Amino acid sequence: MALNSPSLEKTGGWYGFLNGIFLIIYAVLLRLLNLVDIPLLRVGFIFISLIFICLAISSLKQGRGGKIIYLSGLGVGAVTSIVASIMFGIFTILNIQFFNSRIMDVLRSENIMAEHLTISSVFMVITMFGIVGGVIGSFIAMQYFKNPDHKVAD
Repeated sequence: MALNSPSLEKTGGWYGFLNGIFLIIYAVLLRLLNLVDIPLLRVGFIFISLIFICLAISSLKQGRGGKIIYLSGLGVGAVTSIVASIMFGIFTILNIQFFNSRIMDVLRSENIMAEHLTISSVFMVITMFGIVGGVIGSFIAMQYFKNPDHKVAD
Protein backbone atom coordinates (compact mmCIF):
# COMPACT_ATOMS: atom_id res chain seq x y z
CA MET A 1 0.00 0.00 0.00
CA ALA A 2 1.36 3.39 -0.98
CA LEU A 3 2.06 6.08 1.57
CA ASN A 4 -0.32 8.51 -0.14
CA SER A 5 -3.32 6.18 -0.14
CA PRO A 6 -6.34 7.30 1.84
CA SER A 7 -6.33 6.50 5.52
CA LEU A 8 -9.00 4.27 6.99
CA GLU A 9 -9.15 6.43 10.11
CA LYS A 10 -9.39 9.77 8.28
CA THR A 11 -12.03 8.48 5.88
CA GLY A 12 -14.05 6.89 8.69
CA GLY A 13 -13.64 9.95 10.89
CA TRP A 14 -14.81 12.34 8.17
CA TYR A 15 -17.85 10.29 7.16
CA GLY A 16 -18.60 9.58 10.82
CA PHE A 17 -18.59 13.32 11.51
CA LEU A 18 -20.96 13.93 8.59
CA ASN A 19 -23.11 11.00 9.72
CA GLY A 20 -23.31 12.46 13.24
CA ILE A 21 -24.31 15.86 11.87
CA PHE A 22 -27.09 14.33 9.76
CA LEU A 23 -28.33 12.21 12.70
CA ILE A 24 -28.53 15.37 14.82
CA ILE A 25 -30.35 17.27 12.05
CA TYR A 26 -32.83 14.39 11.70
CA ALA A 27 -33.43 14.33 15.47
CA VAL A 28 -33.98 18.10 15.52
CA LEU A 29 -36.43 17.82 12.61
CA LEU A 30 -38.35 15.08 14.42
CA ARG A 31 -38.56 17.29 17.49
CA LEU A 32 -39.56 20.44 15.57
CA LEU A 33 -42.29 18.55 13.73
CA ASN A 34 -43.42 16.93 17.01
CA LEU A 35 -42.86 13.41 15.66
CA VAL A 36 -40.55 12.12 18.39
CA ASP A 37 -43.11 9.69 19.81
CA ILE A 38 -43.61 7.78 16.51
CA PRO A 39 -41.32 4.73 16.75
CA LEU A 40 -41.45 3.96 13.02
CA LEU A 41 -39.72 7.24 12.18
CA ARG A 42 -36.70 6.19 14.25
CA VAL A 43 -35.82 3.80 11.43
CA GLY A 44 -34.58 6.92 9.64
CA PHE A 45 -31.55 6.93 11.95
CA ILE A 46 -30.60 3.47 10.66
CA PHE A 47 -30.98 4.47 7.02
CA ILE A 48 -28.90 7.62 7.50
CA SER A 49 -26.12 5.62 9.16
CA LEU A 50 -26.15 2.92 6.47
CA ILE A 51 -25.92 5.54 3.72
CA PHE A 52 -22.85 7.14 5.31
CA ILE A 53 -21.21 3.77 5.94
CA CYS A 54 -21.64 2.90 2.25
CA LEU A 55 -20.28 6.32 1.26
CA ALA A 56 -17.23 5.81 3.48
CA ILE A 57 -16.51 2.34 2.09
CA SER A 58 -17.01 3.57 -1.48
CA SER A 59 -14.73 6.56 -0.90
CA LEU A 60 -11.98 4.38 0.58
CA LYS A 61 -12.29 1.93 -2.30
CA GLN A 62 -12.10 4.68 -4.92
CA GLY A 63 -9.12 6.24 -3.17
CA ARG A 64 -7.28 2.93 -3.26
CA GLY A 65 -7.70 2.37 -6.97
CA GLY A 66 -10.93 0.37 -6.92
CA LYS A 67 -9.63 -2.34 -4.60
CA ILE A 68 -10.41 -2.73 -0.94
CA ILE A 69 -9.44 -5.37 1.57
CA TYR A 70 -12.45 -6.84 3.35
CA LEU A 71 -11.26 -5.89 6.83
CA SER A 72 -10.47 -2.34 5.68
CA GLY A 73 -14.11 -1.97 4.64
CA LEU A 74 -15.29 -3.29 7.98
CA GLY A 75 -12.84 -0.98 9.74
CA VAL A 76 -13.90 2.18 7.94
CA GLY A 77 -17.54 1.32 8.64
CA ALA A 78 -16.75 0.73 12.30
CA VAL A 79 -14.87 4.03 12.63
CA THR A 80 -17.73 5.83 10.87
CA SER A 81 -20.29 4.35 13.26
CA ILE A 82 -18.14 4.98 16.37
CA VAL A 83 -17.69 8.68 15.59
CA ALA A 84 -21.35 9.16 14.65
CA SER A 85 -22.66 7.25 17.67
CA ILE A 86 -20.55 9.20 20.14
CA MET A 87 -21.57 12.51 18.53
CA PHE A 88 -25.24 11.57 18.61
CA GLY A 89 -24.98 10.27 22.16
CA ILE A 90 -23.45 13.55 23.35
CA PHE A 91 -26.15 15.49 21.49
CA THR A 92 -28.84 13.39 23.15
CA ILE A 93 -27.39 13.99 26.62
CA LEU A 94 -27.20 17.74 25.98
CA ASN A 95 -30.73 17.67 24.59
CA ILE A 96 -32.07 15.90 27.69
CA GLN A 97 -30.12 18.05 30.17
CA PHE A 98 -30.48 21.55 28.76
CA PHE A 99 -33.41 21.67 26.34
CA ASN A 100 -36.14 20.02 28.42
CA SER A 101 -36.50 17.17 25.99
CA ARG A 102 -39.32 14.64 26.26
CA ILE A 103 -37.05 11.84 25.07
CA MET A 104 -36.71 10.37 28.57
CA ASP A 105 -40.50 10.32 28.99
CA VAL A 106 -40.94 8.60 25.64
CA LEU A 107 -38.25 6.02 26.43
CA ARG A 108 -39.65 5.39 29.91
CA SER A 109 -43.12 4.77 28.49
CA GLU A 110 -41.75 2.23 26.00
CA ASN A 111 -39.24 0.46 28.25
CA ILE A 112 -40.04 -2.35 30.68
CA MET A 113 -37.11 -1.31 32.90
CA ALA A 114 -38.12 2.35 32.95
CA GLU A 115 -37.30 2.91 36.62
CA HIS A 116 -33.64 2.10 35.93
CA LEU A 117 -33.33 4.42 32.94
CA THR A 118 -30.76 7.16 33.48
CA ILE A 119 -29.08 9.66 31.21
CA SER A 120 -25.82 7.74 31.29
CA SER A 121 -27.58 4.50 30.38
CA VAL A 122 -29.25 6.28 27.44
CA PHE A 123 -25.82 7.43 26.23
CA MET A 124 -24.40 3.93 26.63
CA VAL A 125 -27.29 2.32 24.76
CA ILE A 126 -27.10 4.85 21.91
CA THR A 127 -23.37 4.35 21.45
CA MET A 128 -23.47 0.56 21.79
CA PHE A 129 -26.40 0.10 19.40
CA GLY A 130 -24.83 2.57 16.98
CA ILE A 131 -21.47 0.83 16.99
CA VAL A 132 -22.84 -2.71 16.76
CA GLY A 133 -25.37 -1.68 14.12
CA GLY A 134 -22.63 0.07 12.16
CA VAL A 135 -20.37 -2.97 12.18
CA ILE A 136 -23.24 -5.21 11.04
CA GLY A 137 -24.14 -2.64 8.38
CA SER A 138 -20.48 -2.56 7.26
CA PHE A 139 -20.46 -6.34 7.01
CA ILE A 140 -23.56 -6.27 4.81
CA ALA A 141 -22.22 -3.42 2.66
CA MET A 142 -18.90 -5.20 2.14
CA GLN A 143 -20.76 -8.09 0.51
CA TYR A 144 -21.37 -5.63 -2.32
CA PHE A 145 -18.13 -3.64 -2.26
CA LYS A 146 -15.68 -6.56 -1.98
CA ASN A 147 -15.82 -7.39 -5.70
CA PRO A 148 -14.29 -4.88 -8.10
CA ASP A 149 -17.07 -5.31 -10.67
CA HIS A 150 -19.88 -5.51 -8.08
CA LYS A 151 -21.10 -8.85 -9.39
CA VAL A 152 -22.07 -11.74 -7.17
CA ALA A 153 -19.22 -14.25 -6.97
CA ASP A 154 -19.87 -17.78 -8.22
